[in-house]
Formats: sequence, C-alpha cells, structure tokens
Amino acid sequence: MPSLKFVHRGCTVDIQITDHPAVREITIRVTPFDGVELIEPFGTRELKQAKGNRWT
Repeated sequence: MPSLKFVHRGCTVDIQITDHPAVREITIRVTPFDGVELIEPFGTRELKQAKGNRWT
C-alpha cells in the first residue's frame, strides 16, 4: 500500500500501511526539522489493525 508523507508544524510525517492477510501494519514516523524541539519526542510508533468489514 502507498505511504503518506507530509509536513506538519516543522516536522516530516511519514505514515506507511503494510497489508498482510490477517492484519494491516501501520507505522508512523515523525522527524522534526533542525532547530525544532518537540515537548515529547514522538519517534516511531507501530500499530497492528485486524482486518474487518470496516476497511473494505
């Protein structure tokens, strides 16, 4: 599946969705530009979503 890349409030946001037979893996990466400090570092977050009729 495609990835979404955009800039929001001085950070690059990259969202990747990987399709597997039983689940979808969603990975979100937030990378601040030089000189931008985050109150709480976001880093990389991963989520696994079970497939269901909601997505189809």
